[in-house]
Amino acid sequence: MRRRKMLWLAGLTALVAGSVAVSSATNEVEAAAGGWSAVGGGIDGDRVFQVVRLPDGTLFAGGTFTSARNSGAAVAGTARIAQFDPTTSAWSALGAGVNGSVYALAYDPASENLWVGGAFTTAGGTAQNRLARWNVSTPGWVATPAVVLAGSGQNWEGVEAIAVLGTNNVLIGGGISNNTDVGRGILQFDGTGTLKTVAGGLNANSLPQRIVNRITPIDGGGALLGGQFTAVSGSAIASRRVAQFDGTQWVTSSASAAFGGSTSGPLAVVAAVASTSAGVVVGGLFEKVQNNSTDVAGTSRLAMWDGTAWVSIGTVEGAVIEELRVIGDYLYAGGEFTKVGGVAANNIARAPLSSLATGAKWEAITHGCLNGVNAVVRSITDAGEGNGSIYVGGGFTGAGGVPSADRIAKYSPNAPSCPSGGAVVLPTPTNFQLAGIVREQVDGRWGMRVHLSWEANPGYTFFTVSTAGRRFGNRFQAGGTHSDLSCWSTSRTCSIFFPFTSNTRSMHTRQYHEVQYTLQAMSAFAAGATLTLGPLTDLAPKPPSAPTGVRAQVGFREITVTWDRPEVDPDNGPIMNYLVRSVPEGKVCITRVTTVPENETARRCTFKNLKPGLRQRFQVQAFNLNGSGELSERGPSSALVPQDLQILSSERSGPQLTLLGGTRVRVEGAAYGYPTGTRVIPQVRIGDNPWRTLNGRRDPVVRVNTAGKFNFTHNVGLFSNRRIVEVRFQIGDDQVCKNEATPAISCGSSRELRFTAR
Repeated sequence: MRRRKMLWLAGLTALVAGSVAVSSATNEVEAAAGGWSAVGGGIDGDRVFQVVRLPDGTLFAGGTFTSARNSGAAVAGTARIAQFDPTTSAWSALGAGVNGSVYALAYDPASENLWVGGAFTTAGGTAQNRLARWNVSTPGWVATPAVVLAGSGQNWEGVEAIAVLGTNNVLIGGGISNNTDVGRGILQFDGTGTLKTVAGGLNANSLPQRIVNRITPIDGGGALLGGQFTAVSGSAIASRRVAQFDGTQWVTSSASAAFGGSTSGPLAVVAAVASTSAGVVVGGLFEKVQNNSTDVAGTSRLAMWDGTAWVSIGTVEGAVIEELRVIGDYLYAGGEFTKVGGVAANNIARAPLSSLATGAKWEAITHGCLNGVNAVVRSITDAGEGNGSIYVGGGFTGAGGVPSADRIAKYSPNAPSCPSGGAVVLPTPTNFQLAGIVREQVDGRWGMRVHLSWEANPGYTFFTVSTAGRRFGNRFQAGGTHSDLSCWSTSRTCSIFFPFTSNTRSMHTRQYHEVQYTLQAMSAFAAGATLTLGPLTDLAPKPPSAPTGVRAQVGFREITVTWDRPEVDPDNGPIMNYLVRSVPEGKVCITRVTTVPENETARRCTFKNLKPGLRQRFQVQAFNLNGSGELSERGPSSALVPQDLQILSSERSGPQLTLLGGTRVRVEGAAYGYPTGTRVIPQVRIGDNPWRTLNGRRDPVVRVNTAGKFNFTHNVGLFSNRRIVEVRFQIGDDQVCKNEATPAISCGSSRELRFTAR
């Protein structure tokens, strides 16, 4: 089940308390033989909604994430959908990808098509209305029948469930329609090129009652459906939030009530359905199930239909069950919860299938002293190894103390056990503070980035910061965790992005100053005590003025920014830290002030690995205990480009086998960060002659080699004025250096080499 997000922001006020020192260390942790391990370099961004494994082991992940990672680097084109090759342990893009959220994936082995559903409108750059297909054998996007929205608004956002029942038999569910009332919520593809209605569709009442959140195939070619509907076959058969379809018609226990009445409550939603030998298990947001209008105790969020009546298989403490999956001898449950059946289990648990009929015996998924994962689980898939290994996707970070196990991870048997005597006691971090807030844009959405910091001794593997609650007047409600507004870090700082969703000046229940931040330290075998920060009280800040004299020095793939100390009111305390932001790339550097007044090192930030060729300006902001100061102007008077080419060595000598007096120029350079084979275009000027571009007609084409370097050799003829020979290089846009007056700094940011005749 997707959470309907409603996020706004009130103003652009920046608040601060304390100081921060940023570290870019990754501190990767090797995975144990069992337990949690990373899948490639993990996934960045919001959430993984669905994970699908093909028979050959290839994985596909879909969701609202921004990119997949290989060796810590984001893979281009992997926003919202990505493919993982287990033989190379690498993520890759699916062509041009999709332009919106992905909520459902399903593989059809007969056609070798991966069905993709969500809220997108293009796939592979071609119009595809919320439903698309990717062919695995001959990689590429395949044209798919359109899914038409019946209306507008948050309840009609696209495809949320797909199930392949057989050859040319695919069910598609969600907030969808084929523009006929009976087709809303559920449609069927039969290979004819169109989508048709399914046995009268769902009921034709209000919009939320026509949504299918989950479709689970069952033996015999049918499927179980869960969602927000209250009837099927139009409105002929009452079926509250769960139903069964045999491939041709709806299966009912009576003419008017399927599954004995099913779920109930004001937030009744079935988000997960599983078929077991003991019965049909459902999970979601519902408060209870009923047998002939009689409430069944212990069925909040989780219940089982045993073929005759609803029964409890364990109480759930938490927000929601999002996933139910039968794998091997176990039923797995995922979502946002802390206990199932009285057993402490953070967001993921399992129960032996043999125990369901006699009283489910739930088990936690542990790794050392760590229980479960630190945020929502949305998808659980068999790893296909026959030993109980599973893939898990969701919104968690650093599962089991493995830093790169972000939003997708693998869990294998024989996980490391907790040391004898119970959990290891970790020293509690100190000085948990809000270090700064800046406005920025992420994945096309504007919002506010909150930077947090703390102090801690060595011995931790990683840290998590979560948010919860809201201020109501002078009261704070501890409930309502926001798992999508969290961060994870191996250093002593991290940040959380609060997006805007409209131009209104309100952020509803998720304003950064109306939530409580909770910090927890982790090691491979223990979870430390938690620290809380906020909600922040209203302040009347008297912040510092804007820093002045912002300067920048360009280096090889880096720019160092310095500035002058701003004016500070002595009654408001000293400056605690500075925050520098690059524009437009949006990288942030935060310095910590350790002396009063601060020394010059506190007013210096170096930005490394900036994007080649992207001109940067810099904004500087000072912070004290009362708030954030004014932003400086955007730094130096002209935008700067970091040098992306570097000259390593050069020589000038008389060439062999040429006329006496000839000159040979040799240059070795570096172009780190560019792909192997990228062309480097040299330019030469001899004496007072104009610059001349060497296009490969006389001289060999110069390209970046596998070591990230390039080599250039040029022979200057006997009859040329060779007293001064100058060389410069260009990489990227071959139009940049066409103008003879263009300085070398604009031609790939390389230095000119001047060779004076001997």
